[in-house]
Amino acid sequence: MGIAKIGPVYIPRVRNIMVRRVLIGERSRTVSGAMRQDVTGVKREWSFEAGPLTFTKYREIIDYLDSVYWGKVQFWLDEFGRDAWGEEVGHVWAYVAVENLDDKRLLGFSNNGAWENAGRTLNITVQEA
Repeated sequence: MGIAKIGPVYIPRVRNIMVRRVLIGERSRTVSGAMRQDVTGVKREWSFEAGPLTFTKYREIIDYLDSVYWGKVQFWLDEFGRDAWGEEVGHVWAYVAVENLDDKRLLGFSNNGAWENAGRTLNITVQEA
């Protein structure tokens, strides 16, 4: 399991991370059959599951995204790395979407030895800006 960070909010228990590259441009065949492409860039998109999260952590994530109107935020994954002083490196500007925001199912889980009854899991997609 990994750790992610959206703005100032750390997200624990990140798993099932999938990264895909999104081509910015177009590709098509000409009348002669030759392939033609006009590409201006490639952006990354991350999809992952976070949780189970305590209800407090769940609200912290959603409240932060609400406070920035779900706009562009800094995103970091622990796989981006840290420098020699332990500071996070490789932040990217990105847009965040939560797919199961209205899911009201609660999960029971152990959180550092304490039992939590109101755990939530979030499916998060992050698109590089």
